[in-house]
Amino acid sequence: MKKMTTLNILSEAHGFKTAPTTDGSGLDRVSWEKLLASLGKTQADDAPLSFGHLLDVLGIVKAIYCLETLEAKERRLFRVDLFKLAIPASDKAIEAVFVKHFVAD
Repeated sequence: MKKMTTLNILSEAHGFKTAPTTDGSGLDRVSWEKLLASLGKTQADDAPLSFGHLLDVLGIVKAIYCLETLEAKERRLFRVDLFKLAIPASDKAIEAVFVKHFVAD
């Protein structure tokens, strides 16, 4: 089953910085506006939002950052699989683990 979140949950959990982050992590105002535009929206709501969409629109780093909206058990399972990857893992390897846990049916 696909894992879902909502724009309201993301907004409440993270707040948004006014300037882009220098390391690419987190949800800054630019990322938030990009996400809203991708959904044809101008504000947060409670419509289900898939992590697959977050991955497609924001990329793997920001999609992983959005996992903080999930329950601790789900985040822990994801982190265990990430830990099993050889370090340094490629973005594609990390993305494959992300898809396995949060996008695939």
